Amino acid sequence: MAHHSSALRVLPLWIVLAASMPAGFFSLKSPSCHEVKTAFQQRQIGLLKWVPDVPGTAEEDLSICQHKEPTCCTRKMEDSYQLAVRRETIEKIQALSMEIKYHIAKNAQSFQDAFQSLIQFAKNHTTSLFETAYRAMAHEATGPTAEFFTDISLYIFGSNGSVEAAVQHFYNNIFPSVYNRLLNPGITQLSMEFTECLRMTRPSVNPFGPHSQALAQNLSRSLNAARSLSEALSLGMEVINITEHVSFTRDCIQGLVKMHYCSHCQGLTLIKPCANYCLNIVQGCFMGLTELDQPWRDYIFSLKEVTNVMAGAHDLEFDLLGIQSQMNDSIFYALQNGPRITATVNKVCGAPAETDTYLPTESLAAHVTTPTGKPLAPSGELSQKRRSLPLKTFKSDKPRSLKKISREFMSHMQRFKAFYSTLPKAYCEGDLVGDSSTCWDGEDVVESYTDRTVDIGFDTQKPNHETKVKVQDHLLNKVKEKLQHFNQVIQGKEIQKVSEKLGGSGSGQKSLEASGDCDDEDGCFGSGEAEIVSNRNTNKLNGKTTIDEPVKTRGSGTSTKVATSTTKPRSVNNKGTCACATSFQLILLFLLVLSWNLS
Repeated sequence: MAHHSSALRVLPLWIVLAASMPAGFFSLKSPSCHEVKTAFQQRQIGLLKWVPDVPGTAEEDLSICQHKEPTCCTRKMEDSYQLAVRRETIEKIQALSMEIKYHIAKNAQSFQDAFQSLIQFAKNHTTSLFETAYRAMAHEATGPTAEFFTDISLYIFGSNGSVEAAVQHFYNNIFPSVYNRLLNPGITQLSMEFTECLRMTRPSVNPFGPHSQALAQNLSRSLNAARSLSEALSLGMEVINITEHVSFTRDCIQGLVKMHYCSHCQGLTLIKPCANYCLNIVQGCFMGLTELDQPWRDYIFSLKEVTNVMAGAHDLEFDLLGIQSQMNDSIFYALQNGPRITATVNKVCGAPAETDTYLPTESLAAHVTTPTGKPLAPSGELSQKRRSLPLKTFKSDKPRSLKKISREFMSHMQRFKAFYSTLPKAYCEGDLVGDSSTCWDGEDVVESYTDRTVDIGFDTQKPNHETKVKVQDHLLNKVKEKLQHFNQVIQGKEIQKVSEKLGGSGSGQKSLEASGDCDDEDGCFGSGEAEIVSNRNTNKLNGKTTIDEPVKTRGSGTSTKVATSTTKPRSVNNKGTCACATSFQLILLFLLVLSWNLS
């Protein structure tokens, strides 16, 4: 009975002692490596035969997990641990960046669909203009119209060229149809040489007045913003992809192995790293990634600037849907200035082969109709009716609002502004680190990690004893430079110049169209009078040389330049181009201009 009573008194003491042992104490003293083998198998680290059944003395073969006591690790296990931590760290980063990648990819597709829908809608809107109001040239305008909208679509998504070049190319291509079908409908068919001359001389003849240049300027601002957004989203996806496949140094991998798996070598498969110890390891390993923090913050700000411009100050939807109205204004300008345009064309390209006559403006009403099918009013009433032509749009036809897409996209992206600065902390949160009274510090089980915790950044890593910071990843450096360049362009330049800096937006053709409306006081011819544009000194036109000659305008004392020919009379050369007008025609035109001025 006394012996039994003594045993009862001893039992509580062992319970107290057992409760005071550190976590994993019994597994540490276990003569078996069964738990280590189980963890090795569950995490698919390597072959089970590499794990010994009982602890051994393989310390001399280990380069990372060295410990004085018997170990359950071998050199092959250590090599497998290095591959495992590389894979697991990449998977962790991918999990943390998955939401950003999802929003960028999803909204890139949403923006692309919206751009394409808007462009298709604007194309249909513009095509209907020719089919209802200018049926005489509708068939011939189909090709140039489709090509124009294809050009601006490709421009948004990064193709070479410029908006102005696309606009000027469109007007060059439709000018022969406007000249033949609307201004001179008596001509049955233009020769190829005469048609080519019309295209090449369109910028100088300026049949569409200031409207073609106005269209180019309006579209350039909004399309440049859309192009910049497209480039920004591609850049953002590139940054995330490089982040998800970042390379790690040898020292970093060894530090991660010490943090994650060296405890297994002692049989401690359930102990977790200390939180601050994890931060020091990961901040050293992620040093290249955290260097992207400020460029990434600036990138989010730049995204907001671009979306605000595209869906705000230079509304892409408004500008695309306004193409029809501006093209209509261009053609009305040509109709109102038919005699001047025909006279100028006859001077530069010669008269068409079939006839050198044209129908007066009053006769054009039979060839130009409103969407209702009624003939347009002649002469002065044209300008009063031109605003009635844009077709009514229906709500069901409109694509999803760019403003709504932009607002939703930026609300998501703003949440990830500090993604790179918080990446080490996010990595070490959750089930990875211990929240109990003991944790793993890379060498042993401790109550707390006592070393100093460093901040993010290259310069702050010097006191970090857990990992050695070496040369940064060259891919991270490259993408960092891309981010910085993009941010400098967006934040340092006007938004309409963004694509010129990033992708190359060439300068288009220059003519009087760039100057807008022009009157007698500016030294230009009035409405209905000859208006010819030529550069100062000597210009090349269709292979012929022209020289500027000043002509006095009525009451202004200024001169307007008229290009006169110094070479051969009108003929078709062996290259198929149309030669200049004869000297006789030039003299008649010159006398006609003088008579207009004197009257």
